[in-house]
This record gives sequence, structure tokens and C-alpha cells, in this order.
Amino acid sequence: MSSTAAASRPGGQAAPRIGGPLAVSVGLLAVAAAVAVWQLVAGIVAPATVPFVAVANAVIRLSPQPLVTFAERTFGTADKTVLLVAMAVVLVLVAAGAGWVARHRELPGLVVITVLGLIGFAAVLAAPSFAELDLLGPGAALAAGIGVFRWLHRFASAVAAAGPSPTILNEIMSPP
Repeated sequence: MSSTAAASRPGGQAAPRIGGPLAVSVGLLAVAAAVAVWQLVAGIVAPATVPFVAVANAVIRLSPQPLVTFAERTFGTADKTVLLVAMAVVLVLVAAGAGWVARHRELPGLVVITVLGLIGFAAVLAAPSFAELDLLGPGAALAAGIGVFRWLHRFASAVAAAGPSPTILNEIMSPP
């Protein structure tokens, strides 16, 4: 078994290990798709539950008052902007981590994507003005994130299994 092989498949074949940059891309693209779907659905049915606003409001509501006061004093009117930027950075890091931990198998990455989806559900459920329709955004996002992650992971696994084939690289790199 080579050093790039991981856990065995049912037929005794070694599962290919997806390279780091490709694996990270899988996580980033899946989370980006999930956020985009939530944004689209929320924009149509429940504008108050757009992803970053819903989670930011939940963070503010659930944070201890001394922390909220500190943020307001430190960042002034930019406190919410700083919170949104920090959330985006954390989301990018977690998305990259989802891809990274799925280099050998997709399950660890799916767990991370699912946890992010559940955090979205919790943020919407914690809103004081919660309505059942508000759950459509995070539900669609969770489904999209899992679906895109699985599809891209299978594609990346196929690329890893094929190896550095000049034919595959020529097809990917050639202009349309």
C-alpha cells in the first residue's frame, strides 16, 4: 500500500488520498454553496434569516453582556462589521478543515458540514421572531452543503485515483 492510500475499500482496494489543496477546495466550495443556497432561499421566503445576519444576531443575543459591552466600546459603530468579518474568517477556516479532514474518507468532512448546518438551525431557532418558514433557509443550506460536498469529494477521489495523468490535466487546463 502506498503512502497516499488510506483505509481499504470493500473490494480490498486502497482508497485514494485526496491532495491537500484539492481537499480544502472541496470543503470551501461545499460551504460556499450552502451559504449561497441559504441566502437565496432566505431572500425569497424569510429575509430576516439570511445566514450571516441570523448567526450574528444569535451570537450577540447569546454572548455575555460584558463581552458585548467590550466589543461596543472597542470597535464602536464597527462592532457588527468586525463580528461579521470574524465569522467569515472562522467559516472559511472550518470549511477548509472540513475538506482537509476528508482527505481519506468523506465522513469526517460530512460531519463538519452537518455541524455547521445544525449551528445555522440553532441560530434561526433562537431568534425571538422565529417562524416555521424560517427553517427553509438552513434546511436547504444543509442539503446543498452535504450534496455538494459528497459530489465534489467523489470527483476529487476519482482525480486522486487516476493519478497525475497528462490526459486529465490537459482536459482540465485546456480552454473551453
